[in-house]
Amino acid sequence: MLEMIMALSAVLGKYSDLVVVSALLVINAVLSFMQESRAAGVVAALRKRLQVNARVRRDSSWQVIPAGSWSPATSFACDLGTSSRRT
Repeated sequence: MLEMIMALSAVLGKYSDLVVVSALLVINAVLSFMQESRAAGVVAALRKRLQVNARVRRDSSWQVIPAGSWSPATSFACDLGTSSRRT
């Protein structure tokens, strides 16, 4: 939309409007980039803090391990309604 206004301002010779709209477009782009990078940092921090654990049976005993470290031969327990972190 702003690009269309810039084009029309240039065609009609309204250079003051062109400068104002160009400045608004640049400011909008900078603010959007900053917000996106901040949001990406927050998502990365949340993923770092979130660790999914699994309750598995290894060597005849039940253990709680990180979910990514179990193998296909490992037995695991699924309890209904268990959504809290176990320690």
